[in-house]
Amino acid sequence: MHQSLRNMAGALERIKENVLTRWRRGLLGGVLAFLAFNTLVIYVTPKFLGEPLDVALAMIVFHVDFSAADLIRFLVGSAVFPLVYVAVFLPWVPLPGALRGLVFGGLLWLLVGMVVTPAVGAGWFFGGLKAALLALMTHLTYGVILGLVVGPPV
Repeated sequence: MHQSLRNMAGALERIKENVLTRWRRGLLGGVLAFLAFNTLVIYVTPKFLGEPLDVALAMIVFHVDFSAADLIRFLVGSAVFPLVYVAVFLPWVPLPGALRGLVFGGLLWLLVGMVVTPAVGAGWFFGGLKAALLALMTHLTYGVILGLVVGPPV
């Protein structure tokens, strides 16, 4: 009886440690993926679209006094999306990490880039099909980085 209670306590402790490890990796992956996503949006995408560097977007990363919108964007990109990934995608989508991240990034693009952004009146990401496809690539990159950092479910 006591041995089975000890085994159960040990199993619960391992589950707790596994969950905490996944949450920490999710937050780390979210920050890394958010930084990569911003880099692609600010520097790479405008070059493919033949546009100059958008100073307003660059200010999101480099200026010191963050606005409330910048803070919300950072928290959502580096904490909320990764926690959703860890809670929903990690246990329920039986794919390898990078592929699971690709699916997650594609769904983020559909939700944020194709539904939320136009709905709040911000227009399309840069406008046009070419820009929408580049936005898809940045979201997929975000998902792959997050999937690789978090790793497989245990």
